[in-house]
Amino acid sequence: MRSRGFITVPIEIAPGNNWFLDVQRAGGSWRPQWEVTTMATIPVVLLTLSAFGLMFNVQRSRHMRLLQSMLPRADDQTANTSDGAGRNGVVMNSAAGCLLTIVRQLMQGKFLSLVGALARRVL
Repeated sequence: MRSRGFITVPIEIAPGNNWFLDVQRAGGSWRPQWEVTTMATIPVVLLTLSAFGLMFNVQRSRHMRLLQSMLPRADDQTANTSDGAGRNGVVMNSAAGCLLTIVRQLMQGKFLSLVGALARRVL
């Protein structure tokens, strides 16, 4: 059986189970129907994955900068107070120190002054 430039040969594998073998000359021009779709889809998928990777790295960088802003540098002076607020090397005038002070005062049942709360909010 000959059609579209190649030869089709039916092969009976088992009774009622026929396979068809298509044979053409070497260097033929047959291409699958999905080739153009695949070639168009691959760059779109790769660009999408690259954009997700960029967003992930930007968010990670922002998160690391936030964490580093809350923790003291090695050359900063740490506060050594009797109530332990300077524990673990937290600088009391840093954002982390202010948060520790607010939490400590709330746990002790003290009310924060409006001016102090607003001053801490600016940090």
